[in-house]
Amino acid sequence: MSRVDDGNWHHVACVYDNGAIRIYIDGVLDASTTRGATYGNGVVRYGFLGTGSEAPTYNGSTGPNSWFNGDLDEFRIWSVARTQAQIQADMNNCLIGLETGLEVNYRMDESGSATSAPDANGTSRVANLFNFTLPGAWISSGLNTYACPT
Repeated sequence: MSRVDDGNWHHVACVYDNGAIRIYIDGVLDASTTRGATYGNGVVRYGFLGTGSEAPTYNGSTGPNSWFNGDLDEFRIWSVARTQAQIQADMNNCLIGLETGLEVNYRMDESGSATSAPDANGTSRVANLFNFTLPGAWISSGLNTYACPT
């Protein structure tokens, strides 16, 4: 798997499709593997961006074992398996929130004293940011070459 800790911004997409797991970096397939055809035990899972995040309750006792250590410009969760062509078509575009299967879209456009990020799709799914050091945690990536509606 390629490294993305080179000081440059990268688009990383992970797709889980009925047991097939694919990781795309900058729109190019980088790694793939196969696991069981089901994920979890059929209950809602509360994920954390990091490793070991399988908590069955919000802020539960399982996970994460290692927090994400880096910068994010945008974070999207889909309920459909995206194709490489779809990933490439949307990775540098602002999404309006009506796209089929787009469950949450955290643009990470907040600033100041915010320790959470609202879903740009307008749902009540707020991303709570843990171990988020203020002030100074919000940075400008300079990557927004598209205009997102506010």
